[in-house]
Amino acid sequence: MIGTTRRECLDFLIPLSETHLRRLLCEWRGYNQARPHSAFIGGAQCS
Repeated sequence: MIGTTRRECLDFLIPLSETHLRRLLCEWRGYNQARPHSAFIGGAQCS
C-alpha cells in the first residue's frame, strides 16, 4: 500500500505542508476506495 501510494500520488505532487500532505492522502484514499476495481466489473479496460 505504501509503495502504491507513493507511486500513484506522491511521485506526481509535492506537498507544501503536513496539512497539504494529509489532504492529498485523504483524497487519494477516498478515490481508491470509492471506485470499483476493474477486475470486479468484468475485466481490465485499456486506455
